[in-house]
Formats: sequence, C-alpha cells, structure tokens
Amino acid sequence: MEGTPVEPPGALIPFFWSPGWNSIQATNKFQSEIAGALKGGDPGVRLIEPASGGEAEPFPAGGEEFAPPAGKPLTGTWLAVPLYHIFGSEELSAWSPSVRELVPAPYVSLRPEEAYRFGFAEGQELEIAVEGRSFTLPLRTAPGLAKGLAGIAAGLPDFREPRLPAWVTISIPS
Repeated sequence: MEGTPVEPPGALIPFFWSPGWNSIQATNKFQSEIAGALKGGDPGVRLIEPASGGEAEPFPAGGEEFAPPAGKPLTGTWLAVPLYHIFGSEELSAWSPSVRELVPAPYVSLRPEEAYRFGFAEGQELEIAVEGRSFTLPLRTAPGLAKGLAGIAAGLPDFREPRLPAWVTISIPS
C-alpha cells in the first residue's frame, strides 16, 4: 500500500515524505547523515547566482519607502498590514493555557523614525481609525517596517482586527 521499500535516486524525489514521519523529519530519511547531503549525491546545479556574488540575504533589510497611491495623503495616514505571530495568530494555538501565556496583547507597529516624527512613544496608547471603526492600541516600534506602513497584530484571541490591508489614520486619543 505504501509503495516499494526501494528509495529512488535523489534527483527523482519531488518532495520529502515518508509514512510514519512528520513533515521535515522525513528529510532525514533521504540524507546520508543528519543535515548531510542527499543519498545518491547532489541532484542538481545552481542556475542563478546571487547578484552580490556571495550568499543572498534571507530577508530584506526593510526601511524602503512605501508610496501611497495618488489621492492618498501621506501625513497621518498609513497602510495597515497584518503582523502574524507564531503563538496566537492562528485559531488553535491559543486554546492551550501554556501557549496562551505566550500570545502577545494586540498592538500597532510603526517604524521608530515615523513614531518619533509624529511624537508617538513606545508603549503609548494610540487611536487607530479604519473603515468607520476605531481601536485604541499600544505602540510597538518595528524597524523592519517600510515607511508608510503600520503593522497591526493579526489573528489574536479576543481581538478582531479590521480587514487588512486597509488605510488607517493614527492619532493620540483625546
């Protein structure tokens, strides 16, 4: 039922899966040693080299300018994007009491430079207005956000964030 016990050559393996093994653990079965090369040798060659000649950066450094579309003012208006967390942003992780302790409280994030420019301080309560609704959330600065973007913690229990992405205005509550 599960197929032949003979393992195919490394070049013919389209994905790593094996009965009784969970996801990434199946990779070990196809390697000559843990974290080693595939059995049968390297199945391919690298066709595209990184532009710098060295190893490519795994994540962009962030901080690039985000330009709003025509007709949207930049001052006081941000494009809010969802920020997901390992613990709490999906529906099942918060059901366990031990995991729920690790779920962050809802917050809004801005680049430190933008927070400073508008007079906002880390931890300060800010009012976020979006689509006729308003939320009061504490500020967390995030250097990796692009200018013009605001991050809102998404999927957290007991917090129903607005549908994102969306244009928001952020101000100090009166």
